Amino acid sequence: MSFKHITAEDRSVIATLLYEQGSNSYIARRIGVHRSTISREIKRNQIRPKPPQAVALPVRPTILDMDCRHVRGSGLAQDKHEAAVRYAAQVRVAKRSHCYYTSSEANRRAVSRRTRANSR
Repeated sequence: MSFKHITAEDRSVIATLLYEQGSNSYIARRIGVHRSTISREIKRNQIRPKPPQAVALPVRPTILDMDCRHVRGSGLAQDKHEAAVRYAAQVRVAKRSHCYYTSSEANRRAVSRRTRANSR
């Protein structure tokens, strides 16, 4: 992938796919940029409600605290891995739920930063 700036049209695609719970990797493939570009764009331009509210995280499964290295053949390690993946997805959704990304606001912020950078 070559270097490219994110345009207003790209930002509308990002906003739509985020609303549909698309992952950063999926969004990056659709736009044609690296996935870290998408995460930086979201981090820079998401809108957080004021005052910041405490996010209610899901309850951590107890299986994640177990040591499964010595229990061979029981499937416990696989269950632990699946529980960790599900828990990480739930935490990601919970953290994203209190922030939102709009393409118009993101574009306004990007243009504002660009003009300030060139005025120095």
